[in-house]
Amino acid sequence: FEFTEYITKELGISDLAPFQPAVTKKFNVTYHESCHLKRELGVSSEPIDLLRSLENVTLIDMDQSEVCCGFGGTFATKYPEISTAMGEEKVANIVKSGADIVTASDMSCLMHIDGLIARENIPVKSMHISQVIEQSLNMESQK
Repeated sequence: FEFTEYITKELGISDLAPFQPAVTKKFNVTYHESCHLKRELGVSSEPIDLLRSLENVTLIDMDQSEVCCGFGGTFATKYPEISTAMGEEKVANIVKSGADIVTASDMSCLMHIDGLIARENIPVKSMHISQVIEQSLNMESQK
């Protein structure tokens, strides 16, 4: 199972709001739909539904959120120029969204996106969806 699929389908939890402490800190988040998650595992609504259920997360739509970031396993090593160009287009859409955080369920996507963000010194944080959920549910991070 993928993390969000496990929470929603195995644990039967689709709404995380009841698990949240009193909300003080807000998160502006955009979501990258990874190719492997959506096309290979067939998971698409679960991550978005969980993010939307968090009262302190504003989920901001990103243009072409479903488009590949360009990492794709060995694709990035075989075709680095194309991979970088695809990643730069993804990062441009992240910036255009106005979100403070980009999240995804695929660590390879996040590493690729984070590397491009860091290289350009863009003030957007990349976080795995489990980290966004943890910080949203953790009272200490709310202060």
